[in-house]
Amino acid sequence: MSKAKAVLPLVMKIIEKIDCLFAEYVGPMGDIISEEIFEDWVEGGRVGPTSVFLYITMLAEEIPEFEDKKKFRLKASDLVRIN
Repeated sequence: MSKAKAVLPLVMKIIEKIDCLFAEYVGPMGDIISEEIFEDWVEGGRVGPTSVFLYITMLAEEIPEFEDKKKFRLKASDLVRIN
């Protein structure tokens, strides 16, 4: 069973958007980094909608500049919220 299959389709759509945003902050290596973080996140066993914020935090740790890290967290968190 693929690791992604353990994640709800709605959560995967959010993750994909977050990964695209992440790539804007770290450049072309974003895909590779986000794949590694995704695997770690899934292996952690908490892959429900509320744990997406943990995924965001894990990705943010890979952004070197503090201000960019902060902006990423805010923008990514907005992608999770349903109005």
